[in-house]
Amino acid sequence: MSGNSKKYTVDGLVIRDDAYGENDRLVSILTAERGRIAVIAKGARSMKSKIRGAIQPYTFGNFEISEKGSMGWISSASVIEMFPSLRESMLPISLASYACAVAYELSDTDADATPLLRLMLNTFYLIAYRLDPNDENEFVRVKAAFELCAMAVSGYAPDLSGCIECGDADTQAVFLDVEGGTYLCGNCMKRRAASTPTRTDRYPGAEEGATPLLAVPPDAFAAMRYVLSAPLKRVYAFTVSDVDALEAFAKTAEAYLEYHLERTFASLAFFRTVRADPVAKAAVQPAPKPETD
Repeated sequence: MSGNSKKYTVDGLVIRDDAYGENDRLVSILTAERGRIAVIAKGARSMKSKIRGAIQPYTFGNFEISEKGSMGWISSASVIEMFPSLRESMLPISLASYACAVAYELSDTDADATPLLRLMLNTFYLIAYRLDPNDENEFVRVKAAFELCAMAVSGYAPDLSGCIECGDADTQAVFLDVEGGTYLCGNCMKRRAASTPTRTDRYPGAEEGATPLLAVPPDAFAAMRYVLSAPLKRVYAFTVSDVDALEAFAKTAEAYLEYHLERTFASLAFFRTVRADPVAKAAVQPAPKPETD
């Protein structure tokens, strides 16, 4: 190895892998200290590869990376945790796939990703070992909390401390300004609606100058406030018992993420398909390939 080459060892979560050349794979790994790294796994498309198991999507492992210039490749790898239950039924698979796509979008190279990695590992542990794989409402709750928390730890947290116009912290009638990351109380919403075009349906407002607003019921808003204030290890320690409030929480978190990332995800469509199809939900199938869009 030349003097311009170097090695380092890092723990990380495989969030994406792609075919690279005839027999290699390009693996994206979310690490705490180095952010998202993309490295080549030489020969990993061969069944004889010694590192094949450690570079599977949703695997947390230890990787020795050799680097020369802007290129890096995996010299050796070992599994720390594979979360095998993620791959056993479709709701866990679909949520894990979506979480990886979001983490890929929110992470960057050479940027601290400690909170995002901790959130991903906590999420994978929860859905692999604690959730009933057929409990749709629990997966909807966890998905929404993940979306909101992932945005928050990446610097996109909305300010839910009080109404943006009057400061009132009352939560009985709340309208989230998806674009501004703030909210209006019911009284200020009425005053604004009298002078400014508004929409209270899904973002963004279609009219010129419209403000994208979402009506958020009290229980859903309380869940949002909890997620934004809780320590990472407790971010999922809440319940939303009312089904309508749970759906509103899910709709709001999803809308907020999509609006600020200015995109949607194929894996999100996959999650929705699984929710809508009882047969698919109960099926045991191999994990899908992480999306490449």
